[in-house]
Order: sequence, then structure tokens, then C-alpha cells
Amino acid sequence: MKSTIVKPTKYRAKRTEYGSVVYDSAKEARFARELNLRVKAGELSFWLGQVPVLLPGGFTYRLDFMAFCSDDRLHGHAFPLWDIQCYEVKGYETPVGRLKRKQCEFLYGIVITIV
Repeated sequence: MKSTIVKPTKYRAKRTEYGSVVYDSAKEARFARELNLRVKAGELSFWLGQVPVLLPGGFTYRLDFMAFCSDDRLHGHAFPLWDIQCYEVKGYETPVGRLKRKQCEFLYGIVITIV
């Protein structure tokens, strides 16, 4: 029999499974479902979860979700261009999380949408 140790989540969030993936909260699982619906509707091409972003000093910031949509105006070009949307699902904000997000936005010129 296989035994799995489940690490408790921070801030008493309830781990929730959706699509055979266990998310840190029910809110994250609902957002993953929403992204899947957007892919099925053709609004997005695909999405990734828990995307690591390297920060100075050997630190890592993990984006909850990164969604990709190809730019239809540029079909036929050698290299496709993508509209990339970054999302952070928050139930509770911490000063360290806010700082890492701001560093990520400043260093890489991305916009992270809080959901």
C-alpha cells in the first residue's frame, strides 16, 4: 500500500483536487477549472501551473498560473508571438509574497494579476 504524506497548507486553506491535480486551495482549483474552460472556448491556447521565476540571491517566486494565447494577427511568421498572462490566486496577502511579486514584475517586466 502506497502512503503519501500531505503537507498542511499555509493559512488553513483546504487542499482541493481538480483534474487529478491537488491544488493548495479550493480557490486555486476553481481558477484552474476556469482556465480549462477558456482553453476549450478558444480564448487561451494553454496554461501552466506553479511556474518558477528566479529572483536575485537564489530565491524563487512561484506564479500560480501562466496562461498563453497565440496572436492570430501573426500567423505565417517564422516565430509565433504569444500573449502571456500571469496570475496569482490569493486568499491572504503576506508582505514577503508582495515583495517577491514586485521584484518579479520589476526584473522581468511582467504584470501579475491577483485573483
